[in-house]
Amino acid sequence: MALRIELNGDKPGIVKFSASKWQHSADVEIMIQRNQDNFYLSQSNQWGPETSWHVITDLIVNDDRLEGQIGPWLTDSLLALGGNCKFLMQIRECNNPTITDRGVITIKGNVLPSSAVSIDLPIEEVAVKPTQVESIIEPVAESITEAVTEDATTAAIEPISPVINTSNPEPSKKKGKGIIAIIVIIAILLIAALVAFLLLNRSEQPTKSTSDDIDTSSCALSQLGNNEMDFIQTCLRDKPSTEQILKLILEAKAQDKCNIAQRLYANQSQQNANIAIVYAKEYDDKFYQKNSCFVTDKDTAIYWYETALALDPNSDLAKTRLTQLKAQ
Repeated sequence: MALRIELNGDKPGIVKFSASKWQHSADVEIMIQRNQDNFYLSQSNQWGPETSWHVITDLIVNDDRLEGQIGPWLTDSLLALGGNCKFLMQIRECNNPTITDRGVITIKGNVLPSSAVSIDLPIEEVAVKPTQVESIIEPVAESITEAVTEDATTAAIEPISPVINTSNPEPSKKKGKGIIAIIVIIAILLIAALVAFLLLNRSEQPTKSTSDDIDTSSCALSQLGNNEMDFIQTCLRDKPSTEQILKLILEAKAQDKCNIAQRLYANQSQQNANIAIVYAKEYDDKFYQKNSCFVTDKDTAIYWYETALALDPNSDLAKTRLTQLKAQ
């Protein structure tokens, strides 16, 4: 009896494991085999031709389902190969190795590797309190007051010359200083007003929401940094639409960002029939368009058409192409 084995996303590097139709104990060990070369996952998390069993702890049996959590040793090993591989899992009881069963692994939900762990830092809003503006204006105002007072005092105690030469008047030094002081005061007032306006205007501007425009923010390739997994995680966290995901995949293919395209396909095809069909077409001779990220492969196309049909049993395209491909 084939098992129905699923890995559902839980936390980065950790998956919720379930194997339906298991009617034995929870004391088990598992063996993983990949389809591309029939290699097995070893104890050192490498792939090789030798069979290797892994003891799994902390599992329970609920009705006829074996379930629990499995950590990064499995999650990272499977995701590292991208979405092109299929995996077969064999399960057997530790105390009775003759009790064994197997099934194809289905990866569902937002399964992410352990490298996707990120620290979310709070974004501090820029808000300028009135006291901050006052702390800028008050010293300026104080310096202006002192300058005006000093000039006025100097002018008050300056003796008035009794002789006025009307024939050839010369500019007074004090008069020149007064004009300069006025110009400086005006300049200082303008600067203080400008600083206060900018700070107050900045504090009143609302914080722009990035989720309102996903195409130009979290799911745009222009936002891609050095870590592709961080980029994918941020994009999927904003719950983009099917159209946005397919647009991003198309852009990734055009820029030879094949890892991004493959991971998005593999992740979303497990839960979205439309994306699964588009992914199947990447391997289907009938729809294939030459690119650097994918090559035609009948078995892989069949796998993703079957996945799409499981999600949407009414998909005529998936039914038709499955019939045609299997007949070839």
